[in-house]
Amino acid sequence: EGAGANDGPPMQEPDMAPQGSPPREMRQVNIVQGFNAATKLQLDKVWATAFYEANIPFNVIKHPAFINAVRETVRARFPAYLPPSMNAIRTKLLSARKAEMVRQVRELTGNSTEKYGVTICADGWDNVQNRPLLNVIQSGTRGDVFLGTIDTTGHYKDSDYIASQIRPFVERVGPQHVVQVCTDNTPNMLGSSRMLET
Repeated sequence: EGAGANDGPPMQEPDMAPQGSPPREMRQVNIVQGFNAATKLQLDKVWATAFYEANIPFNVIKHPAFINAVRETVRARFPAYLPPSMNAIRTKLLSARKAEMVRQVRELTGNSTEKYGVTICADGWDNVQNRPLLNVIQSGTRGDVFLGTIDTTGHYKDSDYIASQIRPFVERVGPQHVVQVCTDNTPNMLGSSRMLET
């Protein structure tokens, strides 16, 4: 039987976009675009697999240093390039990077330490493995400098012990440049500050 006039709206042609939707791109993808899309998908899978199997935190993918490393590798157009070995990363490359960072810190701070002096700040905290650590920072007019961390596991943290751990950092900066020592207000930290000032 034929369809009546009240059987509902006529069906749209398959290639017609619904009313109110943005017009579809009618131009076909060319060979180069299709190849690039397929290559990107394959590389995405390889990178994702590396993150999954190496247990790399997902937020590393957003870090500017990681993004820069990938971009520079692509820009170099060096097909035979292989990442540095683990031994190189933890030895000569690490030493070179540390020396570069020390140079940059010296450039940024200039002679402000000698001219204006600094504050030595120390505070204890527990890391994700619940190990008790003590951080020591140098704070001055041209910025703050991280001096180091001490693992205080297994030690009784009285004033004498804390002062003995902070003292080498004071000596490294130079006692003549240290204006004050800043800690929290727990009795052992306050006691260590007084001992260091004395």
